[in-house]
Amino acid sequence: IGALTNTILVLGLIYIFYRTPAVAHAYGVSDPKYLGGLLLLAITTNGIPEAILSSIITPIISLPLERYLNKDE
Repeated sequence: IGALTNTILVLGLIYIFYRTPAVAHAYGVSDPKYLGGLLLLAITTNGIPEAILSSIITPIISLPLERYLNKDE
């Protein structure tokens, strides 16, 4: 949830506050009105797989680490 929230907030705030021709050009879009679609595409292709992978990898790392840190108790 954290990875997806971060992705959505960062790209959403880019869309809200920086919807200018210069930023659109930096993302390779000719017109700022197409920037929203491009950012949504980035959320779909990068944010969702990132959230899925982090939900798989986080327990693999955190559960053994938690057991190791709590073995003295």
